[in-house]
Amino acid sequence: MVCLRVNLLTKLGVLVLFQVAALIIYNSQDIDPEPSVHLAGDTVDYSAEYRIIQFYKHQGIPQDYTYHDVSIATQCSVNHLHHLVELAERWKGPISCTVFAPNLDASYADDAIDILRKCFSDIRKYVYFHLVYPAQHPADVSKVGVWQDLSCSALLDKLQNYGYQNYVVGNIPFPHNILRNVARKGVITEFVLLIDIDTMPNLELRQEFNNFAYRHSLFGLLTEQTVFVVAAFEIKKGIKMPSNKTELLSGIRTGTVRTFHNETCWWCHRSENFDLWRKIPQVSNLEVAFYADWDKSWEPFYISHRNVPLFDERFKQYGFDRIQQDDLQKKYNTNRTCSPVELWIPPGKRRSAPQPISHGRGVVASRFKPNILKEGAR
Repeated sequence: MVCLRVNLLTKLGVLVLFQVAALIIYNSQDIDPEPSVHLAGDTVDYSAEYRIIQFYKHQGIPQDYTYHDVSIATQCSVNHLHHLVELAERWKGPISCTVFAPNLDASYADDAIDILRKCFSDIRKYVYFHLVYPAQHPADVSKVGVWQDLSCSALLDKLQNYGYQNYVVGNIPFPHNILRNVARKGVITEFVLLIDIDTMPNLELRQEFNNFAYRHSLFGLLTEQTVFVVAAFEIKKGIKMPSNKTELLSGIRTGTVRTFHNETCWWCHRSENFDLWRKIPQVSNLEVAFYADWDKSWEPFYISHRNVPLFDERFKQYGFDRIQQDDLQKKYNTNRTCSPVELWIPPGKRRSAPQPISHGRGVVASRFKPNILKEGAR
């Protein structure tokens, strides 16, 4: 793994997350007597294990499109599509969304896409959809139209309570990284913020970042070796979203807001240094708050150039999947790494074992100091 230059953003620059398990479990039921209707025009992933339809039911690029912008890339199963309503309303910009749609999920995804576009102008204007499904469980659109007469509120209720029934398969692992890569490849802007669909950026984060990028001449010049980390938090269900840093810190004090994964993997976001971040005053313009130290367990959410390496698609389900990216050393033609490459030595023989065979943690971070920001912008 090659170190990336990581910068923590100040002002609000936060993500508030509604963490919802995305493990898809299909229950074995009686075989549906109706014939399947499969989609055409798909491609395959590198393993040929999954099929992909990029830009599903594409409606064209809007007239006000500009490459110098930042898009959200996200992914979900059908039962989380309702989160797109708030996500699109808050972002007010391009969103590339991959939907996992094996078997009859494709039918309900098709209906949901049509009704969401009809009911919500921000989704109609900003969201691009892609479908992914296992080759052995192809998308079945034989039940398209089942939801066509639902009202907007009824559709959202259906999505939130969507169950997995009438499937003749066992458990299907959720291929997060394939979905993320498909969403990434569907981004049509220079910068991208990759988040889960139940993750909500603070209001005007897109506009503030674009202004930041213009002030510091980042468009067309920033390499993929610099990323801008956005601090992440969790909020209790039913609590109003904080509108600024002051309200967010107030929620921390009252216990309605906490740092992301605080109870399950606090070390996964330790590098975001909340104690330092909270002491930095809120300012009128988005700026870099400080430079963060890389850690092998860090799972940051960040805004980056569209050319950052894709994710390792061999990872499925959960467990540091979002920080596994393919062939970094090969891409950057370097043998430097962020941590020592250690041989596994059986217990009892480690005292006489050879030393790690790499430069070791911190070498890249200490030597890589690009001057991308104006003097004093911290």
